[in-house]
Amino acid sequence: MNRDLLIVGNAYDRHLERFIRALRVQRRQYSIDIFDISMRYGDIPSASLYDNAYMVRRHFPKFMYKIGGLSKIAKYFDVRESFKELKQNYKVINIQVVTIQSYILLKLLKKSSIYLITTPWGSDVYRITDSMRKKYQKVYDASEYVCVMPNTKFGDDIIDIFNVSKEKCLELCFGSDVLDRVMVDKIPKDEAKKKMFGTNDNFVITCGYNAASAQNHLHIVDALGQIKEQLPSNTLLVFPLTYAKKAKYLAELEKKVKATGINYKFLTTYLSDQEMIWLRKGTDLFIHMQQTDAYSSSLHEYLYSKTKVINAEWLSYKELETWGLPYKLSTFETLSNDVIAVLNNSDEWVSGELRKYLIVYSWSYQINEWNKTFEKLLKL
Repeated sequence: MNRDLLIVGNAYDRHLERFIRALRVQRRQYSIDIFDISMRYGDIPSASLYDNAYMVRRHFPKFMYKIGGLSKIAKYFDVRESFKELKQNYKVINIQVVTIQSYILLKLLKKSSIYLITTPWGSDVYRITDSMRKKYQKVYDASEYVCVMPNTKFGDDIIDIFNVSKEKCLELCFGSDVLDRVMVDKIPKDEAKKKMFGTNDNFVITCGYNAASAQNHLHIVDALGQIKEQLPSNTLLVFPLTYAKKAKYLAELEKKVKATGINYKFLTTYLSDQEMIWLRKGTDLFIHMQQTDAYSSSLHEYLYSKTKVINAEWLSYKELETWGLPYKLSTFETLSNDVIAVLNNSDEWVSGELRKYLIVYSWSYQINEWNKTFEKLLKL
């Protein structure tokens, strides 16, 4: 007898854990197993979320895993043999993030499932070599369904890069739980500022949303430093730097910010959901100039909060531009002037239609869609 659902993914990943936990909270009408491909070989902390949690088991002496090419062959063998040891067939197998392991297992996954669903996350689309892309293409070709983020460049890119037919596409993504809370939290901007920064007297400009140099903080600081005298005297520059941190880069950034003489605050410890809401709602201007991006939940959250946004000209978000541009487009060369233009513009940029549409990218909406999809395929 076929079991219901098998997840093939990294059981240690906090996003996947959050996803499974949400499915469990909403319904428990179907069983959920996981085959962990993290290659960590240890106990799975989130094992209690699943009906059965399986992991890759080593089949060779330890010394073999320390010898270059031999280690790779041993690990490939381990993945296949460990999966064979499940001796289970499933109605639905869902690959969460396409990896070399899912490629190695492809024939077994097809043999063991009625429906194979592939869910790309981003890095498995944009940060792979040509040779890996050819391998991953076989995973997409073999899948009955492929999850694409609705009405986004990311979704379009998946379809274009891997030649996915529309009949295969499921409009599913993880969604943002912070957006859920932003939508129901009615805290006023001044109160959000006071909760987040201890005072509501600052004009808050938030620069980027993580510590990676790809956020282009240095260029942003250069532009703001050039117009220091034209910024509100109570300006506070806020830098969310809670992940992707590198000490050398942060030191360089802090040195540059200090040189401007503008007050600033580095946020270096992880924020709670409530703190993220205060940050979104307490920000007066959000500057988003990262190098590449296919989708940004942070951008959705700021826009729903009616925060003014400056967005890089080279970043396109068609899901946000259906009802007109909800942000000011900018380049590094024009950023200084664009900030001044935004400060002098009191118009409302985010339409009511866009705010209503953003619910599609909320966590609760997407979890409900995932559950409906699984239940339909499982014929529950």
